[in-house]
Amino acid sequence: MITDNTLPSGIHDLLRLGGEMAEGLRLHGPWLKMTQTPEAGFQTMLERLRRAEIIYGEARAAKADAGKESTAADKVLTDWLVRTRAFLTAVFGNRWSESWLQLGVTSRRTAIPKRMEPRISLARGMAHYLGKNPQYEYPVAHITEKDGEAIRQRMVKAQRELRAAKADCIVKKRARDGAERALRRKMRQVVVILGVSIRPEDRRWLDFGLHRPLRSLGTRRLIVSEEAGPSVSTPLVLPHEAPEAAADALAA
Repeated sequence: MITDNTLPSGIHDLLRLGGEMAEGLRLHGPWLKMTQTPEAGFQTMLERLRRAEIIYGEARAAKADAGKESTAADKVLTDWLVRTRAFLTAVFGNRWSESWLQLGVTSRRTAIPKRMEPRISLARGMAHYLGKNPQYEYPVAHITEKDGEAIRQRMVKAQRELRAAKADCIVKKRARDGAERALRRKMRQVVVILGVSIRPEDRRWLDFGLHRPLRSLGTRRLIVSEEAGPSVSTPLVLPHEAPEAAADALAA
């Protein structure tokens, strides 16, 4: 049986269809003897995916917030570095010399580094130098050891929290993807069982949120009529997950 019922690719559409399938299983599952897809177990898998999607969404939001804080901290750090460098050129000169080594500048360049780690290192060196030489501090412009160290620590914290948020997001996504794969397998199984249990014109397809099939390959089918009700005595049993590829092929 070619069911013409492909599962939606979007997670929210999948959850919507899953809800309709759960209702179909509640209404017709016992009559159709769907022993491998009980409504209670299906609902558990559906709720697991719903919850995993919410948790993943929260992790993504936390990562976005951490990214915004990191960007803001980087802007403040860069601004302080530019102002402090300009102020200290009166002491060390505009070009690199061994005097710049006191700030931790070893690259023979006095420009503000583009990479984050060298910028953080430069802020540490500048703050340390100002702390040892308070006569060069300029509190009105916030060019002091205290200001520099506070800005540097904010940047370090923002970077640490962003890394943690990214790692947490990866973990939550894997959990969400695992729950989605499990539900998709179960939903395909429902489609396959319906395809060999009821006729294409049967209205019960609609109760599962599915379309009525349009084509048939003439394969042998077990038909359970709408009038059969609970009198059907022999349950339809499919193999468990071993023939998963066959089930996917039938449902494709």
